[in-house]
Amino acid sequence: MNKQLASLIVTLLIFPTVAVSAEAVSDKVTEPQAAPTGLQPATAASEKNKAPEKTAPEKAEAVKTPAADKAVEPITGAFGIPLGKPFETSMVAKVLSKQEQTYKGQGGTKLKGQLLRIEAKKPDERFQQYSIKTTDAGIIYAIQGDYQYKVESDETKTAESKQDDAKPKGSGKGAGKPGNKKPANAMQKTCKAAVKTMAGELESRYGKPRGQGWDGLWYTFRQPSDTSNKGLKLYGHRCRSGMYSIVYTDENVRRGMPPAKTSSPATDSASAKPEPGAESGAQSETQPGKKP
Repeated sequence: MNKQLASLIVTLLIFPTVAVSAEAVSDKVTEPQAAPTGLQPATAASEKNKAPEKTAPEKAEAVKTPAADKAVEPITGAFGIPLGKPFETSMVAKVLSKQEQTYKGQGGTKLKGQLLRIEAKKPDERFQQYSIKTTDAGIIYAIQGDYQYKVESDETKTAESKQDDAKPKGSGKGAGKPGNKKPANAMQKTCKAAVKTMAGELESRYGKPRGQGWDGLWYTFRQPSDTSNKGLKLYGHRCRSGMYSIVYTDENVRRGMPPAKTSSPATDSASAKPEPGAESGAQSETQPGKKP
């Protein structure tokens, strides 16, 4: 009996503790775990602030550049004067002078033509003098514009500047010799800056230059095709003396090349008279440094 009572007492003492522990464990397992209060809003905010991904058309627009859309203009002439056409006095404001000239054509052949100094009908303020070169038949193959910065002559120099010119400069080679002063650097820099500015404008119209000299000494723009070979050169190599020039040239006309053949029966016939300036030919460069 005492043994049974002892077992009962032990059972009563143990069971309540197990029940309470089981209840606590059950409550802990079944209770839903709440998410941290700060986590969800932060995730939502990051999703909200995230930039939307660009679609394929939008990406294509981002890569696209305005320069690709701009068409290159053809070189046809300048100052209101067309290349490859017979010269007429109505093309210019005034003919100042006219003289015979000899120049080299295709294969070094000597050709005769005319050099005309003119007043342009559509002048450009960046040029002061204009000239035209034609073949013996009067077809325009070159149009030139020149600008000359005013160079201070010896007579207009002050006595102080003349003394400065006579003073020896430096201690290296050539030191101690009078007249060792470099030409007007300011004028040279101004001249080169003007040439580079014009080169940028020409590039926006006619495309990138085919050739370019060091430090903007010259730029060549060419547009050869099956029926034409026109181009222009911008010269800054004489900026040391304050002069720059631009020369537009129809190479086919200048070289005296035969007209290009076409598939049209009218132009293929022997009786058809070809138009000057419509021929095709190899590329060549104009001779720089010669003032018309």
